[in-house]
Amino acid sequence: MKSILEHFANGDLNPLARKFSPGSPYAESIHVLGEKRDELEALLSPEQSRLLEEYAVQHNETDGLNGIDDFICGFKIGMRMAIEVFEEQSPIMGVGMFDN
Repeated sequence: MKSILEHFANGDLNPLARKFSPGSPYAESIHVLGEKRDELEALLSPEQSRLLEEYAVQHNETDGLNGIDDFICGFKIGMRMAIEVFEEQSPIMGVGMFDN
């Protein structure tokens, strides 16, 4: 069985990939978002529509960057928690986790 690190290194895992089931709240939200976009597009001139598309592309780019930063921050917090587990002494109790 492959370790989690092997899966990650081989590209089997993508922390930014999102899977969702049809009928889920997320799927419904995506559907409504598409409907609202279609309604808005019908009201816009071609130039306004182009501007909206450019805005949407940039918004998605920014969301992607935020997702990457959130992943890195969460990973670092998790690693700090793991390191703290193995520290020699607890700052509260004054003894190590594995001290008898």
